[in-house]
Amino acid sequence: MHLARRRKARAFTLIELLVVVAIIALLIAILLPSLARAREQARISKCLANLRGLMVTTNIYFNENRDTFPFISRVIMQQGKLTAPISPWAYGGKKTDDYWKTVSGGDFYATADQKPMNDIMFPGGIGPDDAVETLRCPSDRLSPALTEAGAPSMSDYDLVGTSYLYNLLALLDITPDPTTCQDQIGCFSQAANTLVKEGRGGFTGRFVLFMEDEMYYGLVGLEPGKTARQAMGEHGVKSMHSAAFLDGHAMNTLMDTRSWGGTGWVAINPSWVTQPGFTPESYKYTLPNKNINPPP
Repeated sequence: MHLARRRKARAFTLIELLVVVAIIALLIAILLPSLARAREQARISKCLANLRGLMVTTNIYFNENRDTFPFISRVIMQQGKLTAPISPWAYGGKKTDDYWKTVSGGDFYATADQKPMNDIMFPGGIGPDDAVETLRCPSDRLSPALTEAGAPSMSDYDLVGTSYLYNLLALLDITPDPTTCQDQIGCFSQAANTLVKEGRGGFTGRFVLFMEDEMYYGLVGLEPGKTARQAMGEHGVKSMHSAAFLDGHAMNTLMDTRSWGGTGWVAINPSWVTQPGFTPESYKYTLPNKNINPPP
């Protein structure tokens, strides 16, 4: 009887194993960036959906309040203060971090039920500690503008209750006319009202009303005495920022913050940047007799 010979199993050689490992590593190197980009694109889509929803809420607020915007919490409104800190985040969102209780007498601190536009987003009511996830950008991790100003290092949503800042930069350096507005808050309200009307004069698709903190941080560099800077976008690409526009649309697009405006966007009074010879250094918002053009 013949016994069948057992065939000896052939093992992989070291070189073959190294080749397989190298192929797997190469595939991972190729696929991981694509997967990361896909995840970030999903975050961008979520962020833009949030901004479009915010613009729906804002336009309802405009219609109910004659195109004015809430720069202060309901607490300050009820106190009837004529002078108080104006902020680009008081309009809505979850409560601000406790850090703000120690700043400017606590005027920057507000709970969710004290933020005016939350009434529109939550018609059934909102609790003081409730979350407002529709105002959180998935890529919001740090607030460079506020951190630079001395605030704790955390996301905008955790720090001020929203990832999206109102374009308060468009109203900087207001020079009030005592015959038309008597107090700081009134002047800002009047200026914002005038600016919205100006933006609607053919610029609704270009005027930036809300922006991510990184864009805000970059534009702050255009203030007098500061250095213009090209900011990294919230989603990891330099000069690519998410913003919502006066006509209600939102997009993540190229917006170089070394200028007040560019192709398809403008962050200050739209009519100014169309004037020959306009430079950031000449930017000064004046309000005598509702004059919204820069001085000659």
